[in-house]
Amino acid sequence: MSKNKLTTCKLTLLMFFLMSSTYSLEISRAEFLKMAAKVVGDYKYEGKKSKFCHSGHLLFVNSNKPEEGLRLSNKIFFGPFVEDASHLKEEGYCSISEKYHYGKDSVKQITKVHKCEKEHRTDESVSTQTLTFKSNKIFYKSLESGLECTFVRIKERGEK
Repeated sequence: MSKNKLTTCKLTLLMFFLMSSTYSLEISRAEFLKMAAKVVGDYKYEGKKSKFCHSGHLLFVNSNKPEEGLRLSNKIFFGPFVEDASHLKEEGYCSISEKYHYGKDSVKQITKVHKCEKEHRTDESVSTQTLTFKSNKIFYKSLESGLECTFVRIKERGEK
C-alpha cells in the first residue's frame, strides 16, 4: 500500500472515530429528563454579585410533565423540551425556532428569532445557552452574552 493511501486510510478512520464519539455523547430527551430529575434541588450561586445569577432551586416547571421545562433560580429557564426542533410564527412579529441537544450531563438550547416583519427586524437574533451538571455543581453559560454562572448544590438534612 502506498504511503498516500495509508495516510488517507488513517485519516478516514480518525474522522470516523471522532464523529462516532461525538454522536455517542448525545442522549434522548427521555434519558436527559431522567438524569435531570436526579439533580433537582437547592443550589447556591458561587461568584461575584450578579444581576442575573442567584442562589435558588433547580426544579421542573411542572413536576407531572417534566418536558415543560426546567427553571434554575428565578432567571434561568430551559424548555419546553422537544425531541427535535420547534417552530412558531407569531402573527405580525417573527418566527421563533428552538432546538435542543441533550448530553449525558448537559443540555444546550438554541433559540433563533428570524423572518421578522419589517418593523421588528432588530429583534432577529440567536441565543445559545447551556446547563452542564458535574458532581454537585451546575454550570450555566449564555454563549452570545458571555454570561457564566456556577452553582453548588446545598446538602439537605440526611443527605450525604
